[in-house]
Amino acid sequence: MDKNPENIIELTRYRSLYANADPLMMYSGSRLAATFKTVTVFLDCSINENTQSVKFAVIPPKSYQEISSFIGQLNNSTNPYHTTEPDILVYQYYYYANHVEVAPALSLSGSANMDLWKENSPVISVHINNLNSQSIARLEIDGQALALGANPWQSDEKDSNCKSYAPNLISKLNAPLQVRWQFSEGNATWHEALVTVPKLNETLSKPAWKEREKNLYLYFQNNGEVAAQLLQVVVLKNDKIGIRVSEILPKLLAVGRCGTADDRWTEEAIRINH
Repeated sequence: MDKNPENIIELTRYRSLYANADPLMMYSGSRLAATFKTVTVFLDCSINENTQSVKFAVIPPKSYQEISSFIGQLNNSTNPYHTTEPDILVYQYYYYANHVEVAPALSLSGSANMDLWKENSPVISVHINNLNSQSIARLEIDGQALALGANPWQSDEKDSNCKSYAPNLISKLNAPLQVRWQFSEGNATWHEALVTVPKLNETLSKPAWKEREKNLYLYFQNNGEVAAQLLQVVVLKNDKIGIRVSEILPKLLAVGRCGTADDRWTEEAIRINH
């Protein structure tokens, strides 16, 4: 059993013709099976009749993401493949000292994200900026688990590539967000913050544009506060890309090495903040 809380193992389990007879199958259709109540963890990688094991209780999800508001857009006339819930949900298993918690999270491919580009889309991308020394291993917003990807969110100072992976969240951003997270540590506890997303400034003279997407940037500060910034991507004349960026609230104690929302875009993107 790997005791390093920063290690994440990513597995893809394909449903076979014999799945219904498979004693290891944890799912019933696309949801966690009601019969999946315990998991056995072996304490050594060399499994044999003498290998010690521990049986943990499984805590199932309290709810699942409501995908009906956008799933139809993923099944448009140009997409020959019919997208269903198993294609866009991943299950994250969090192992604690005496139990395992399972949390489904929305995980869209790049092409699926592009299919959802439109004004006021219910799905937004969330960019995590971790300004703490410890990595963030678990994150929820308004009760929705966010997909980790292949790694936890490292400290900005340790993240040499400034992690570009941005998980998805179903939200209209029309109310303060209940954010809670855990760091990669033994006996992890929940940290919580109520986050108000700043609005974009009104432009003095609005050019002709079409909204492509909204991105939410969250900055986890080392005093326990979570600051937020909103970025809107728009398409201008001749298919040029423009960005509108809100202020950051509350103000940052210090800007991390990975910068802020505006720093992630090249100079070719046209800034529209006035």
